[in-house]
Order: sequence, then C-alpha cells, then structure tokens
Amino acid sequence: MPHLLEERQKLIALLVNFFRTKRSRQSLKLLSESNVSGWEKWWQIEFAMYLSRSRLIDGWKLEHQAPPDPTLDAIKKHISFDVALQFKEHAHNEWFLLELKQSKDFRRCLCQMTEDMRKFITADMSHIKAISLRRIAYIGIVPGHEDNDEIKEYAEDVGGDLWIDNFQVAVRQIGEYHKLIVA
Repeated sequence: MPHLLEERQKLIALLVNFFRTKRSRQSLKLLSESNVSGWEKWWQIEFAMYLSRSRLIDGWKLEHQAPPDPTLDAIKKHISFDVALQFKEHAHNEWFLLELKQSKDFRRCLCQMTEDMRKFITADMSHIKAISLRRIAYIGIVPGHEDNDEIKEYAEDVGGDLWIDNFQVAVRQIGEYHKLIVA
C-alpha cells in the first residue's frame, strides 16, 4: 500500500504543479471571471504542453484509444482516455491513464467521474495491448469555494466502493478559483 500511496501523491503533485504555473493560473482566473464552462479540451491541451516540458515525464498521449472491446455496445466500441502519461522512473511502456472532468457543480463532476469509472470497470481492459497499465485516475476540477469535507462525503455517497486503491478522494486547492479532485 505505501507504493500505491506514493504513486498517487506523485500524480497529485504533478497536477497541482501544472495548475500552479503562471499560464494555468491566469487562464483559470479568466475562465472563472468570464463564467466559461466546458473547458476540458483546453485543459487537455495545456496539460499536454506542460507534460512535454516536464523532466519527470517520458511520454504522453491525448485521447489514447484502446483497441476495440467486444464487451462494449456497437456505438461505443472503443475505450478512450483523455490523457495517457508515462513517468521516466517507471519501466518502459508503463502508463497512467487519466480521465478529466470539469464542472461548476462538484456533485455533477463527481457523478461524471463515477460514471467514467463504472464504464472502465465494466469494460474488458485486457484490450489495452499497446501499453502496460500502471494506474487509471479520475481527475476533476470544481469551484474553489466548495467545502473539502462536503466534497469527500458526496464522493463517498456516489462512488465510495469504486475509488481507486480504496483511498479516499483527494481534494486540493489550486489557486483562488478552483479545487482539484483526484480519485
């Protein structure tokens, strides 16, 4: 369990450091002040550019698509992850897969994260052949004024049995306007 906790903390630190960059802080401030929603694609692209410059990262992919999964319905034959990343210190081809969510309502964000988690848990993950799966993490961004305990309590209510590695959901303040949720 300590190894899993260390990996989780390393991922959280990477995300928090991304959101501490001047560019991310300025962009999040503008998005918040302008009341813009639906900025997950911006987040993916900016995070990918950050990963490109990080000394900790060996590689990354956006919208990493796994081979077809026969257990999924005809409409959703592929499983696609928002971001795949590889830390340099890990064995070659070991990847973290990230699903990113953003919402002005933490309840909606956690429900979407739980929905993604259920989708990936029920899928046959053996079809992800091109990579060695190290971990799947579900990441959310919500308004910064929300109460951490309320977020964690709601997370437990909607998906407590699903959260990775049986860890409680982590909540971190990332600047003046937003909080990071990691499950």
